[in-house]
Amino acid sequence: MENKKTVNQGEQSLGVKAFQKSLQVAFIALTLVIIGMVIWYFTFKGYFTIESQEQGLLLRFGKIVKVCPPGTYWELPDPVHSVIKIPTNQQIIEVNDFWFANQSKVIKNKEDDKSILAGRDGFLITADSNIVHTNWVVTYSIKNPKKYYLQTLTPINPYKDDDIIKTENGYLLGSRGPQTLIRNTVASSILRVTAQTNIENILYSHTEYRQQVEKNAFDAIEALDIGVKIDNIFFAEKPTPPKKTLPFFQKVTQARQESETVLTKAHSYKVETTNLTVANCAKIIAEAEAYSKRIVSEINAEKIYFESILEKHKSNPKVVLLSLYTDMLNEIFTTVEDKYIIPSDSNQEVRLKLNPEPDKTRDDVIDEFNQARKK
Repeated sequence: MENKKTVNQGEQSLGVKAFQKSLQVAFIALTLVIIGMVIWYFTFKGYFTIESQEQGLLLRFGKIVKVCPPGTYWELPDPVHSVIKIPTNQQIIEVNDFWFANQSKVIKNKEDDKSILAGRDGFLITADSNIVHTNWVVTYSIKNPKKYYLQTLTPINPYKDDDIIKTENGYLLGSRGPQTLIRNTVASSILRVTAQTNIENILYSHTEYRQQVEKNAFDAIEALDIGVKIDNIFFAEKPTPPKKTLPFFQKVTQARQESETVLTKAHSYKVETTNLTVANCAKIIAEAEAYSKRIVSEINAEKIYFESILEKHKSNPKVVLLSLYTDMLNEIFTTVEDKYIIPSDSNQEVRLKLNPEPDKTRDDVIDEFNQARKK
């Protein structure tokens, strides 16, 4: 019995030693793991990267202490430091509060599709008490990430959409955040400008109306001082009147286009006629001036010639008359091919051929000679 007890005690002591040894190994391994995790936690986990189109807000115990431009950084990790990344590339939001609702699931009757339903369709009232629908797109950039994060109720993750606010019963109250703030500010500017503009300017002067809205919204965002700059505001869809009145506005638009076409043609005709008239007038004036100079020059030349003849005629009239007579005969005979001189005191009979044969040329003579030889 004693031998059996001794053997059992020895086996127990060996088991205890093996268990103790395994505990020591496990403790050492766990210690190494904990040390490794601590080293990793305070070294590699402290690294973070800010991409090229974003900036980082470095928080120390929840307080912003630094704005980090793009690059790689190391700071003590949580709970000491945390980083919030703010996108700085161009952001886009749509302002469709004043446009038609998505009626594919609401409208059952096609005729009702042309009616405006309050609470479903958005619309605006113009300065001349007309209804108009507009749909907008806003592009903006974040210029001051710190102001943007602190003053616009930005979500914990700025890349996500604005927070949705609901009641305890699950009733949707709305949203809050930077996109909601910017959208509402732009919508307020659209309301303000539209209320001061006639529908004709809104429908047919898109550029001027859009520029007024853009300037008003830009000034309103600047006044809020939230670190945001409006880049551009443009139409997602062209402004349009209510669907029931759209055919009448289309007729007005067609009449306006036809009027502009007629006015354009009339203006072109006016310009063309004016240019042609000016050209003809200049041509007539130039021809008249040239004719006037030529007539004056001819008259001056004849005057000089007459004065010279007059002086000669005073000194020797007969010689001058004979010279003039001779000059006139030369001028007349120059244009006559056949000339016949008949003395005034001659009684001789003169016979003239009324249709004389034409003079033979050298070729005619040669042809006659060749024909005579053949005979």
